[in-house]
Amino acid sequence: MRYKKLILLLVIPILASCIDQDSAEEDPQFSEWEFNIAERECKRFLLERVNMNHTGEAKIFNKYIKSNKIVSEVGYRENAQHSISSNEAYRVRLCIYDPEAQTLMIPSVFDQDSWRE
Repeated sequence: MRYKKLILLLVIPILASCIDQDSAEEDPQFSEWEFNIAERECKRFLLERVNMNHTGEAKIFNKYIKSNKIVSEVGYRENAQHSISSNEAYRVRLCIYDPEAQTLMIPSVFDQDSWRE
């Protein structure tokens, strides 16, 4: 009886270490085509949603995968007459593209931290 417990105590950690726990949680690999769709549609979607005081120019600063979705950091410039500062800085918002559901989402200011890289 003692030996059975000892064997179990030795075998269980060995078996547990053989199981790859990360593979179940790993984000899927998306194609370059899906990243291009996310980039194009996020720029368009963001410019439609922000105030009309932008220049019409949008730029992707970063793209990454989080929670099985493509997250893009999209920057846009405000018109000079509406800008508080005189510099040409970009304002950056996150855009989330779900290739499976083919949906776009711009998280609220309060929800952006959960989507950061």
